[in-house]
Amino acid sequence: MKIRPQILILSLFIVLSSLKTEAQRFPFKPKDSLYNSSYLPGLTVDKIAPGFTTLADLKNAGYKLSRVKVNDLNMGDIDSINATLQGSSWGSNVLSHGYTIKPGMVVLQGNDSTEVITKIRLLKGFSGNIRGFKTEPGITTVKDVEKAFPNFEWSSTDASRYFYYTNKDSIGFYVAKDTTIKVWPFDEKFYSNKVISAVEIINWKGFYNQEYGANNINYQKPLYAPLNDTHLNCFVIVEKQLTAAAAIIGKNQYYEVRLGRWQEYSPEHKLIFDAEFDDTGKVIKMILPIK
Repeated sequence: MKIRPQILILSLFIVLSSLKTEAQRFPFKPKDSLYNSSYLPGLTVDKIAPGFTTLADLKNAGYKLSRVKVNDLNMGDIDSINATLQGSSWGSNVLSHGYTIKPGMVVLQGNDSTEVITKIRLLKGFSGNIRGFKTEPGITTVKDVEKAFPNFEWSSTDASRYFYYTNKDSIGFYVAKDTTIKVWPFDEKFYSNKVISAVEIINWKGFYNQEYGANNINYQKPLYAPLNDTHLNCFVIVEKQLTAAAAIIGKNQYYEVRLGRWQEYSPEHKLIFDAEFDDTGKVIKMILPIK
């Protein structure tokens, strides 16, 4: 006897729907962590700290944000930040969006899903200090930079029109390549009086990156939390119980189970959500918002 597919699906749905499972428990320990922000002053320009300052912070400080397309300095031409790359196979992959906030100063987000600024780009027209060193792209020379930062190193990519002097971590000073001489090796004597075209300051350390604990427990500083706040949200990612239809399709789904004290902040670093969850992810106390 042949069983029709419709009957088989219906039977499977009835069986799966009749299963009752108890809420899964996740043993966890609350955890705090004081983020080491001692390096931030060395990356801060005009009170803008990459990795922490948000677009909302800039607007509240009175900056007017003008959105622009920005080329990757290691691949494109910084003198045409509104233009697409020409003659490059990388195309739009090396383009991102940033905001001009004042002459010669562009800020970039790590991605469009958050308002956190992760990179500052300084161009001609900017005048300010980087780690106490007065920097003016278009005026500051290579020898000035080398004297101020003797431990930095020169590097470049074949696709770039620039050499950059960097600490291999967070700061890079860019100088245009001279096509009248051999590109490699880099001729420091020849370039010593050349002016810096641009500077980039990046925070790779991940102020809001998550930490991993035992039993697949994750800990993460709430996005936009104040700089010196020590609280870490605790959560675990689990596979969702499949419905009958999903079981047939075979598509896995995952969701986040919040554990313990959970806090959320606005881009202005204001606490907007605060609650207590038990070890099954159920809310046991709502603190904010107040109903």
